Amino acid sequence: IDHGGVPKNPESFGFGELRDWVLKAGDGALSMEHVKATNFAELEFWRNSQGVIVDDSENVLAFDCGGKQRVLEMALPSGTLAKPDGNDLEFVERLLHKIEENEIPAPAPIEQRWTCGSSAAMSPAHSEDPAKKLFSWVGIIMYIPSQDRWTRVAVENKFYEYKRLLDEVNEEGEFKARTHWAKIEVPWAQDEIEKLQKSLREEFPLDDFEAVRSKFDPRGALSNTFVNVILRGMDPPIPKPTAIGVKRTFVK
Repeated sequence: IDHGGVPKNPESFGFGELRDWVLKAGDGALSMEHVKATNFAELEFWRNSQGVIVDDSENVLAFDCGGKQRVLEMALPSGTLAKPDGNDLEFVERLLHKIEENEIPAPAPIEQRWTCGSSAAMSPAHSEDPAKKLFSWVGIIMYIPSQDRWTRVAVENKFYEYKRLLDEVNEEGEFKARTHWAKIEVPWAQDEIEKLQKSLREEFPLDDFEAVRSKFDPRGALSNTFVNVILRGMDPPIPKPTAIGVKRTFVK
């Protein structure tokens, strides 16, 4: 981890740049205590930044994600708008317990938002009565504050541990959460690929999806590795050894 000194021009930094600098200073982005301290500093930053702005939406930056990061988000049914069932809060409470139990250096925030359901059959928030159903989306994040390749690999490995805790909470509590399509990645291990394929087939009407896809995109112009491996059962990417671990390559 980079233990560089105070930057020469911190006043020119945006919020994301400041957070990256703080995370890679001291004991670094993989130290649970250091990340805790960073989280408290971020909380104080947002408290001091509170205010009211009225302007056209294109003139207001609602949220500065900042920096390179790994993210994952899941949607879980949480009752109805008229009668929430509390699953949303219980899910996050269980996740917090596992974070502390496993000493995961989890940066702020654990993002949580709510929506109604969706009539789209392939939506993680699909519902037969979308207007009344309530869904909570829970997102986790880990920042990659350094350009150093070893640091990046270390953070990505730790994020994978963090992600597994999210999966454990979902399975143990039978929350029936579904992962945001844009956040799913092809796993490395064949058994995990098969597990993901099985779960997606149980959760979504993939046969219907493939029928529609074959009709309107018979040559696979809109296909990609994710669709081919996860949804169509084609051969997975071949791991290729590199100087820092394993890199995924694709066979045409």
